[in-house]
Amino acid sequence: MSDFGKELAVMNAAALEAAAIAARFTRKGFAVRGKRAPNFNSFVTDADVACERAIKRRLSKAFPDYAFYGEEDGKTKRYSEHARRFIVDPIDGTHNFTRDLPDYGPLIALQVDGDIVAGVAHTAHAGNLYWAERGHGTFRSTRGAPAQRVHVSNIARLKDATVVFDHLQGMGGARPYDRFEPRVKIARCLGQLVAYVLLADGRADVAVSPFWKPWDLATPKILIEEAGGTWSNQRGERGWRTVENPGHTAYDTPAHDWIIATNAKLHAQALRAFNAKTR
Repeated sequence: MSDFGKELAVMNAAALEAAAIAARFTRKGFAVRGKRAPNFNSFVTDADVACERAIKRRLSKAFPDYAFYGEEDGKTKRYSEHARRFIVDPIDGTHNFTRDLPDYGPLIALQVDGDIVAGVAHTAHAGNLYWAERGHGTFRSTRGAPAQRVHVSNIARLKDATVVFDHLQGMGGARPYDRFEPRVKIARCLGQLVAYVLLADGRADVAVSPFWKPWDLATPKILIEEAGGTWSNQRGERGWRTVENPGHTAYDTPAHDWIIATNAKLHAQALRAFNAKTR
């Protein structure tokens, strides 16, 4: 029996509404603005703001007592570890969105008692809606078709693996592509959203991205885990904890950490590859 079926139904509807709003903006155009420090290398569009407001409106109407944490508008209500909160990225992959490149879309997660218990993602170009609930698996529906349960792959040797990346550039001294490319079958840079859903869907075997913000990682975490995969930072630490301070959210892993997500069978090999010395 589903514990969060009502929440998931509204989250799915909110994701589809946001996807439709983003599609309208691609047709009529939108303004792009840079974000103030510390997000100096990031920007936001009119579509990001409109999508987040639509998601927030739908979720808040259905669950007025739940807290909300969005990338663009920030937090509503003080959150404690014993509360319920939605964590939202209205358009994950804004860079892709501005150029109409695959793939981008909304991410919506539900956090309860400090744990991510449900998540929804939508990929705009493919029209795939993914969702997961703790203990009930990960599912995909393509353009309204009947849902199919998805699973990570069974690839067991890194040399046979397809590895997908969010970034090729070095952060914190890491050069992940250079470390994996000689050791794997295929290495591709596809962006964070598509990297993680391909892993959960069994079409990629390892996904590597910088350790970003709660809204970037909350939904991918449960999609991957409920599909049979696992994730950690480059040291193998799997903790998920948010620390609330005024205007600040921190993780139990430091800046410049990376997320290594795998089909579980490859995790130890992937960690060794990431931590290997490069020339």
